[in-house]
Amino acid sequence: MRKYLRGEGTSPRYLARALRPCRLDPFKRYLQAWIEAARPQWIPATVLLREIQEQGHAGSISQLKAYLASFRQPRQDSVVRFETPPGKQMQVDFTTIRRGYQPLKAFVVMPGYSRATFVRFIRVRRRRGLAGRPARSFRLLRRCARGSAVR
Repeated sequence: MRKYLRGEGTSPRYLARALRPCRLDPFKRYLQAWIEAARPQWIPATVLLREIQEQGHAGSISQLKAYLASFRQPRQDSVVRFETPPGKQMQVDFTTIRRGYQPLKAFVVMPGYSRATFVRFIRVRRRRGLAGRPARSFRLLRRCARGSAVR
């Protein structure tokens, strides 16, 4: 220890361990072929385990999952960001929230440029009573409703 503290010796280096054979080794080429054939889709580990068990594999799924993790590609986000300038677009929805025997109607407005949400609960039971709600909300929001998407 003194030798190292004085700086006389080189710091100890650990050598890389030799890889130990595992039960999965005979099936790795087969698994790689399956993974490449299925791209860009992904085959679940349970399906691949069933395939190699039919060929005589006696290992567990945890070893297989650890091996497959290096081949898995991250999913690409398929969400397209929707942005509009203030006052250009908004989404309007009518929804029903069930509360036992008395459903509660709600009018929801979401501007396209913001995450803000305007919700007004309505006690009207008839559909024609909902007709004036958008105009009142537009005035309340003081935004232009050009191009709003109504569902």
